[in-house]
Amino acid sequence: MAMRHTIDRQHPSYKEGKRKLLESKQDHLIAEAERAVEERKRARSGGGPPCGSTSDGARRGKPRGRRGGRRKASATVTYPPAECSPSSHEDVPLTAPSAQLNPQEAFENFVERLSSLNASGPSAKPQISSASSWTFRQQKSSERWTEARPNHLQCLIEKEAVGHPLCCLCHKPAVIRCRECLPEEWFCGDCDVLHHKKQPLHNRECLIRGFFEPIPPTTRVMKGEDGYYTQDQACILPTVSVSNCVCDGTTFTVLPGKPVILININGRYDLHQPLYVCQTCQQQRTPDMKDFLQSGYWPASLNTSTFYTLDLLSSFQELKVISPGFSRQAFAKLLEHRTKCGGRSGHIKGDTLQRSFLEFSYASFEKDQLCCGAAFTCPACTPEMLAVSVDGNRKLYRFRRNGSSGDHAFFEGLFVAEDSAVSGFVDMIQKAVKKTQGRGTCGDSQWTAARETSRRASKLDEEGMEVAVCRHGFLLKALNMYRGEIFAYPMYLQKELMPAKAQFFAMDVACKYWPYLEKVASVLPALQELTTMKPFLSVMHARAHATKCEIKWSGRNQEGAGTTAGEEVEQVNSYLSRCALTTKYMSKAGDQSVFHIVAYFFSKTACHQLILCLQ
Repeated sequence: MAMRHTIDRQHPSYKEGKRKLLESKQDHLIAEAERAVEERKRARSGGGPPCGSTSDGARRGKPRGRRGGRRKASATVTYPPAECSPSSHEDVPLTAPSAQLNPQEAFENFVERLSSLNASGPSAKPQISSASSWTFRQQKSSERWTEARPNHLQCLIEKEAVGHPLCCLCHKPAVIRCRECLPEEWFCGDCDVLHHKKQPLHNRECLIRGFFEPIPPTTRVMKGEDGYYTQDQACILPTVSVSNCVCDGTTFTVLPGKPVILININGRYDLHQPLYVCQTCQQQRTPDMKDFLQSGYWPASLNTSTFYTLDLLSSFQELKVISPGFSRQAFAKLLEHRTKCGGRSGHIKGDTLQRSFLEFSYASFEKDQLCCGAAFTCPACTPEMLAVSVDGNRKLYRFRRNGSSGDHAFFEGLFVAEDSAVSGFVDMIQKAVKKTQGRGTCGDSQWTAARETSRRASKLDEEGMEVAVCRHGFLLKALNMYRGEIFAYPMYLQKELMPAKAQFFAMDVACKYWPYLEKVASVLPALQELTTMKPFLSVMHARAHATKCEIKWSGRNQEGAGTTAGEEVEQVNSYLSRCALTTKYMSKAGDQSVFHIVAYFFSKTACHQLILCLQ
């Protein structure tokens, strides 16, 4: 009697045989697919079949001529019979009746069978490129957000449900919610007064009308016979403790003093100054300016009736550095909107905010100077600088205003040079050197900056700024242009930056500027030192100059220049140009002060980033 053998599909030999069978079938299909591809290419090109082929086309004569048209190629595809295996019912069927197929159809058929065979293999894994992987992750993230969107909406709606909360202190029915006191956010009327007596800047919400309604800190909720009602209360500005008294008393009573306005990042608060009364001698005392500054407040005026928090002014300062075109009026509107969202009211003056901000920035700058902070100095270029890049920015103009105040700038002469010193230097140059008429052309380009003289605009006070930076993009010096981009302006900046001992002086018109500098130095011996620098034509601008000029003056051909491009000032100007959205309408003092603040804190931030990179 014959014995029946059962097949163990988990046996290693069975798995190895199956793997080899799949590999052989895969190799066979790949070979057939390659032959189909060759047949398709030959059919497209009109050539005959390969040698040894038994197709009908091989028995014919030479192909027809060009005018006879292209013969339609055909191929006979025969699939081999499938090998017998214990798992033949699990494999992809590979047999097919012999048929006359078009090469394109045969190729597609082989590709489909090859894909099915690869998918059925045990070690088949899709190869996904990095771009496809990123697209796949973004698609999956979008799908997950889409699935979670209804739940988020439901949670957002449930957040507005009032319910029946209890006070976290006395467990009575709560009528006040304060999100800044989390996790203990629910209070009744009496506990709210006791808890927020020293926290008047918290934004609270009242629910006596059946929904959450923001209320100012000067409003309290009382419970009467007919239900709840609101009542006004006096809130005291939180400050540092003032406990000094001539009688050495230690017991004080804090009472509301004169009204005061506090403005922070959440808007305006109408409060009262604290009035300290000594219980021993009944002497009264109020905080002075030192106490307010120690409490983190900066005065908006000298009568101490309005204060800004130092955090608010620091935030505005950072916004001006990140977005130089951000205006004070827009910031004041933002604060007014935050005030209304908190259930409060009141107007915020943009001009007062600007004046207080400039005073705060000036005091901060002076404090940094007392701490031995070097303003507009690149640490990587100290003590000797490799290159200075200078260029004009015509976008930093300012309209002429007849009603502008005559106040002096806060930082006059520090970053932006004094106009009197610049105009005196320009007059000295133009008196010593005879003017040369002509246009600044080099090659096929005409350069507006290659001028010795220029007329002054009638409707503008300043036509722009001439800016000098180092090869790391640190702002070094600037001046106001009144006569276009004449050669005397970069010469003044070069003279002012001579103590830095720069080796190269980069400009976009160095080929025109340097002969003019040598002519001026020959007449004025005091400027002979300027010719010790090497002229440096900016790398990108040199492409627009003549070929001989590019070879002679380009920075790529200067020995010792390294990777200096000379275009660093263009990168800085693209940042400073955003200031023109607001500075072109300012007064001269405000314009120069804002430029100094933006330039100083921009360089300070870049200095910190450079130090972090070096560490």
